[in-house]
Amino acid sequence: MADVSQLVALIEPVARILLGEPNRALSSKLELRYGSRGSLSVDLKKATWFDHEIGEGGGLLDLITRQTGLLEDARFEWLEQNTNYKPEPRSNGGNSGNGAAQPSAKPKLGPIVETFDYADEGANFLFQVTKHNPKDYRQRRHATASDKPEDIHDGCYVWGVKGVRHDVPYRLPELIEAVAIGHLILIVEGEKDANNSWRIGIPATCNAGGAGKWRKELNAHLKGADVVIIPDNDLPGHQHARKVAEQLRGVAGRIRILDLKLADWPDMPLKADLSDWLEHGGTAERLYELIEQLPDWSPQDAPTTPSGPVIRSRSQFIAGFIPPHYLADGIVQHRFIYSMTGKTGDAKTAVALLIATLVASSEQNAYLANHRVDKGRVIYFVGENPDDVRMRVIGMDYERTKLGEDPTRDNLWFIPGIFEIDDMIKVIEADVKTNGEVSLIVVDTSAAYFLGNEELSNTQMGGYARKLRKLTSLPGGPCVLVLCHPIKHATEQSHLLPRGGGAYLAEMDGNLTLWRRADEVVELSTFGKFRGPDFRPLCFKLERIKDAPRLKDAKGRQISTVHAVAMSQQEAEGETARAGGEQDQVLAAMLAKPDGTLREWAEAIGWYYGDGCAHHKKVERILAKELAGEKPRLVHQERDGHWLLTEAGKEEARKAAIKKFHRDHPLTP
Repeated sequence: MADVSQLVALIEPVARILLGEPNRALSSKLELRYGSRGSLSVDLKKATWFDHEIGEGGGLLDLITRQTGLLEDARFEWLEQNTNYKPEPRSNGGNSGNGAAQPSAKPKLGPIVETFDYADEGANFLFQVTKHNPKDYRQRRHATASDKPEDIHDGCYVWGVKGVRHDVPYRLPELIEAVAIGHLILIVEGEKDANNSWRIGIPATCNAGGAGKWRKELNAHLKGADVVIIPDNDLPGHQHARKVAEQLRGVAGRIRILDLKLADWPDMPLKADLSDWLEHGGTAERLYELIEQLPDWSPQDAPTTPSGPVIRSRSQFIAGFIPPHYLADGIVQHRFIYSMTGKTGDAKTAVALLIATLVASSEQNAYLANHRVDKGRVIYFVGENPDDVRMRVIGMDYERTKLGEDPTRDNLWFIPGIFEIDDMIKVIEADVKTNGEVSLIVVDTSAAYFLGNEELSNTQMGGYARKLRKLTSLPGGPCVLVLCHPIKHATEQSHLLPRGGGAYLAEMDGNLTLWRRADEVVELSTFGKFRGPDFRPLCFKLERIKDAPRLKDAKGRQISTVHAVAMSQQEAEGETARAGGEQDQVLAAMLAKPDGTLREWAEAIGWYYGDGCAHHKKVERILAKELAGEKPRLVHQERDGHWLLTEAGKEEARKAAIKKFHRDHPLTP
């Protein structure tokens, strides 16, 4: 049971560790305030906090969960490691005879899941570190003739290292050879990290016992070595790294400290280590790149902490630069999350499928318009109308085979249905081990996977957006593209903000927009927020696929679908000009016959389907998607569905009729 008085007393140091230094001008002895307006407050008397911007609050443990993601007992472990918190001894209900409750017996040690042998210079066994489940570590040695039989387990081991030499670093024989040939040496915090480093070809070592247990006797084994210390992402880890650096000063030939969170993984979870970084997509090549940028460590360097503010020198600050890793050059980046907002019918799915196909295809020279596309594995969440997406994929495959492409080689995967995002992250993490890392995740649509009850709630939508952002930390650092419906009654391009309130948009790295410029042309641009350089809007033509052999209904009748095709700027301008002419034709037809129907207006213009029927759907699309959104509005729809010209529309229709007359009757000299 947690000691409540301890938790109350810890609220201030915990807040300073997790949130940094408060706003001094707005804080007091009883309350800390954070932010330029003090929107986050910490009540030191009640040991509570509240974020006034998003309406969330709670106690000390809730703050730890919010800032670290830790739950249940892991929060108390964090307190033990980062503060002076001491858990209250548990009572076993017994009595010692004097009325005092006795502490409960130590929990039974779980089974051994991994072992790590420590050896001397000649590779002779000295002792062994054991890892257990639940997570725990112990040390043991070989039994001797003087040991009691009841102390011996597993046939030949005794717990502890009493009487055994243990002033050696892990993997000493290999370490000696690596130092002798001048190889770079990593010092990590645990044996698993050291083994994983050797696995990628980089010599590494550590001390037994974890953070804070470096013995001065270990220093001699690293004399003259080029050492890089990589701490775990927690306060004890960073303190340990500095202590090791101080111990090796004057012994090692060169000392550097690599903070993986600062240098390469901004969202690195608390307590994560080198092994987690490797699972997240790190490689030996990337590790060497990061190390090359490091300055040499000196005692004057500010101690690094994973959660509070840190004063850094100019060279340290610049060393933290992370080069952009674009999925589509100049547009979207790996490890970034973007909303792609467009009205229903404005080709969100068509454009998303085009991008997904370009990334996943085996064609190495793939371009989105004139933007080169990186290659990789794509996972597409199909939360809305899977059958429609299936039809589109079948149609796109048919068109691509006509161009000589082989869609069956695409590294494109689909997950149909609606699910909890956190649960799916676990599924993908397991899947990656078999099928490879992920470069792009498409969420179609945001609304489909929002399982809350109020899409305009900043609290709910902010929390949901943070769940979506977790997808960017999957192995491979995927770009995440979330298809979004806009705010209600969006009648112009400047209305294309993702539905869900400011907290949702705040969590996005950029908001891409899709707007129909003409009947068959949509424009991809940005609005509201975009991290990165501006890019020239891209246009796509929506082409109908009518003859794909597999696209037939249950009675064998041919059905059609659409796909998006990137257009050049010149092509887009030509289509827009043609669309302007089509709009003029619709306005003129309505002016000539105000009480006409869609079919009658289509017939007056001369628009027909291949079977000879009037193409009334085209007239309806132009009215609803183009003319109704003009400013001033040119048309409006009555309750019975009939379309009428506004006064502004009549004026435009007259101008269109005059232009048509002069076009049909050119003046002759």
